[in-house]
Amino acid sequence: MATNRFGWATGFIYPTPEAVISQFTQDGKELFHHLVSSVGLLASGYSLAVLFGISLGTLSAWYRRLGRIMNPASSVLAPIPPIILIPYAIALLPSFRASSIFIIFIGAFWPIFVATLNGVAGIDRRYMDSARTLGVSTFTLFRKIIFPAALSSIFTGLTIGMTLSFILLTSAEMIGANAGVGFYIKLATDFGNYTKVVTGIIFIGIFVTFVMILLRRLEKHFLRWQR
Repeated sequence: MATNRFGWATGFIYPTPEAVISQFTQDGKELFHHLVSSVGLLASGYSLAVLFGISLGTLSAWYRRLGRIMNPASSVLAPIPPIILIPYAIALLPSFRASSIFIIFIGAFWPIFVATLNGVAGIDRRYMDSARTLGVSTFTLFRKIIFPAALSSIFTGLTIGMTLSFILLTSAEMIGANAGVGFYIKLATDFGNYTKVVTGIIFIGIFVTFVMILLRRLEKHFLRWQR
């Protein structure tokens, strides 16, 4: 926008703030409709990643045999960019929704899994041995000692996973969707409507910022005992 204001580029590529605000006003309902579609995909894929990432990460740290399997697997599979799987997911899975959820799940799963594994494995074993000596049950051990101690690391994984989920969601929507904010931007790009493109980018930025602030507040709430 500054480039247009100071005459560094044409308004065709870099719309003015006034044009973007006007586009927001015109497309408010449409953007909300696309946002609902995006949030549905994001929530489904990310929730599955949280469920399986935390569960498998905890079990892999707790049971050494499982850890010996999952550690090498994560070293090989985690660095693979999930975005390269999008064409295969769209081709092999029964619907675009299923393929998008799968891609988001894969992208968010590994950071959450690795962070949980490291968090649980890094707990001083003396605390757990002392708890067992006092007759503390396994359930109470996890609830009162293991999860609180690993929670800071888990939230790091949750934050990274959420960031990757947004990137993958938008990428997937730009390739094969018929709804979603990524689809809105892709359609505007195809028709050369860069005012809509910038509007969509800013809209995504606002929503991502809101979600990350919410996640940070949840972290502060659950880790308030550390302060």
